[in-house]
Amino acid sequence: MIEETDFQTFLYLSRKRYVIYVDEKKTLRSLYKEEIKFVDEIHPDDLSHLSKFLDQNIYKIEKLVGNFIQDITLIIESDKILNVDIGIKKKIIHSS
Repeated sequence: MIEETDFQTFLYLSRKRYVIYVDEKKTLRSLYKEEIKFVDEIHPDDLSHLSKFLDQNIYKIEKLVGNFIQDITLIIESDKILNVDIGIKKKIIHSS
């Protein structure tokens, strides 16, 4: 049995494919990877493919690691531009 804190689960979603994979945190060794590709783009409102994909693979992963999945890192590919503002602040230390 692999402890929950020893692995991380990722779910990648795009209009052309879904990928779910599990890595061991310490060694970054791949424990599980499954991918489904679509010939035509899937509509974002059609969640039946995603639901079936998750149903099939979550059970396999939980059986493999011997534990329930608590967290999944979601990665979404999108053509829309996402603006992110980042600020960096330098801490000034005053010496007395």
